[in-house]
Amino acid sequence: MERLDRQGTLPGDGSERGEEGRRRLDEARRAMREAEEALRNDDLPGALDRQAEALEALRDGIRDLGEALAQENRQEGDTQGGRQASNEDAEGRDPLGRQQGEGLRIGSDNNLLQDKDVYRRAEELLDEIRRRLGDLARPEGERDYLKRLLDLF
Repeated sequence: MERLDRQGTLPGDGSERGEEGRRRLDEARRAMREAEEALRNDDLPGALDRQAEALEALRDGIRDLGEALAQENRQEGDTQGGRQASNEDAEGRDPLGRQQGEGLRIGSDNNLLQDKDVYRRAEELLDEIRRRLGDLARPEGERDYLKRLLDLF
């Protein structure tokens, strides 16, 4: 939390979502301090409850700040007259070629890649996962995740 204090500006300055995100991060900070105090007083159940509150507040705060950032990016795109066609596919689509979703949706089912493009893109994604898995400089947790992804496909 101290890193957030030092960082200064967060997404959504002055927006409702941004302020809500900051409020939730403050709740998380308070709950973490209370958990620390409970541990000092040997109140393990209380510390676990406060820790759970802190994690929930962090998740909610991060979600709110992410939505505020997305809103800022949409507004920025509007003020720049929208994207040019050459950049639209690269920036406006997910790895499977779908348009980015609105709000909490990750993507849409419209405009999926067709026929050979689907298989080519899937192979590219699998190759990238394998490449990253082979990079021993990556954190062990990330490499475990990549292994699980490959096991699925």
